[in-house]
Formats: sequence, C-alpha cells, structure tokens
Amino acid sequence: MKKYASIHFACNDGDDGSFAGRVAAAAYAENDLETNGMREVKFTVGEDFIRIHRRNFKIVGHSYWVGNWCWDAFRMKRGEAKRLLAHLRKNGWQCTGGRVHFGNWWDKGSPA
Repeated sequence: MKKYASIHFACNDGDDGSFAGRVAAAAYAENDLETNGMREVKFTVGEDFIRIHRRNFKIVGHSYWVGNWCWDAFRMKRGEAKRLLAHLRKNGWQCTGGRVHFGNWWDKGSPA
C-alpha cells in the first residue's frame, strides 16, 4: 500500500494564478469533489498544514500550479488524506465524477 496520497485543490485565482484563500473544488485519485452549489469556503495553507472547515490537516509537500494555475497539490500521509476526505464529506462536499469504487465509498458515508 502507498504511504502517501495527493489531494488537489482549486485554491488559486483563475485570472492570475495567485492564491485565493478559498476553494469549491478538489480532486483525489481521478475523483472530482465539489462543495454544494460550488460555494467557496475558506482555505488556508501553512508551512506544514492546510486548513479547511475549521480543521487542520498535516501535509508533507505542496506543489503549485498542478495541471493549470488554478490548482495546487498537497501531499500527505494516507491516513491524514482519509481523514481530510471524510471531513469534506461531512461538510457537504459531493463526489461529482470519478471511479465507481470511490463514488460508492463516498455515497455510503463509511468511516475513513
């Protein structure tokens, strides 16, 4: 099993690529996630963490402008990634596309 996972967030301004401090979309392993109605929520990036929905998640790496300038990638241990995904789901994020196995897990709401 892989030790690390990457989660991408559309956290940059679409006009100039600068950090926007807000997100409404994420991607994990070919799966697309969105807030309900694409409503933007506050998003903070620190030296070794990200913060969303009032909770911090430890990261071990950060890549800027992944795919295009709107997206950044955050690398974390798999357990932390599962905790983050469960937190997004709990806060109303929806899986809007991707692999069936992941979509079933998401819709079922089973623990991370």
